Amino acid sequence: MDIGMVVLTLIGLTALLNGIYEIFYLELPLRQRSTFLSAPFGIVCLCMTLYFWTLVIRQKYIYHYIVTDKEIDVKYKTHFPKFAETFFKWLSGIFIFTVFIFIIFNPSAAWLLAGTAGISIVSAIHLLNWKNPTKSLRFTWDRPNLVITDRKRNLVAVQRRHNPEMRLEDNYLYIPVHLPKADIDKFLVFAKKFTRPSTDFEEGRDKN
Repeated sequence: MDIGMVVLTLIGLTALLNGIYEIFYLELPLRQRSTFLSAPFGIVCLCMTLYFWTLVIRQKYIYHYIVTDKEIDVKYKTHFPKFAETFFKWLSGIFIFTVFIFIIFNPSAAWLLAGTAGISIVSAIHLLNWKNPTKSLRFTWDRPNLVITDRKRNLVAVQRRHNPEMRLEDNYLYIPVHLPKADIDKFLVFAKKFTRPSTDFEEGRDKN
């Protein structure tokens, strides 16, 4: 989706600047102005980009934890509005339809398919199959050796310090546990009980 937003931004800026150039510098009449590289089309593209960018920047996750005395099982997925899947599919379909209709009526613009328009169509096709899958993480209490409590973000980061002598798949561990403030200390008591005695518990901002 990031590539699609970059492409959409470039298309929007190009269309907007070209539209301004045709209106104020060339002073072309309405019928002679570009349809695809026009100011209105550029504004629409930039508005779409702003919407997508807002979703990414303010992206949130929904977490579900199952904590036992042996392990923690975490399931999470990206938070999107309920209408997101339908919106993305309709938006992609309309965009692809608009591009091909434009090319049908302006055959000379077919070269755009080899450039930014073609890349945008690929991104739109990808959005047609968009899903919001649920991901999962799991670890046993004997794996972590560092627990950082970031109270400003209501976060307890259960992780493992890097050990170059271990395999990467065994070495890496980072589980963000997001909790209400009232439950942070309860979780820490639970974690101290079941982690190894050598596990370090620290307070401060988590850098991940």
